[in-house]
Amino acid sequence: MSLKNSLQLGEKLQMWLKQLKIAVIEQDTQKLETLLENIPTLSDPKEIEEVLYLFEEVKKLLLSKQNELQISMKKMRKHKEFLTSSTKSKTAHFNITT
Repeated sequence: MSLKNSLQLGEKLQMWLKQLKIAVIEQDTQKLETLLENIPTLSDPKEIEEVLYLFEEVKKLLLSKQNELQISMKKMRKHKEFLTSSTKSKTAHFNITT
């Protein structure tokens, strides 16, 4: 591999790392998904350690989002049950008997 190609790969890796850090800070799950689908080849132990740390942060973020979603779903289920129960007992009748 030529020096020029090596530098380009290093620059691409640095750009990817920078984008990963920004996505973690901004909690941008769509950007994180894109970045995780395109993980570059890592060879430097310091870069590997940095990426592993960032992956732990991504994991924490996704678990937090999952928890928030579960809470929202439980609330929606309760609202749905309430609405369903309150409409069952009130059936409309149009009864003219006179």
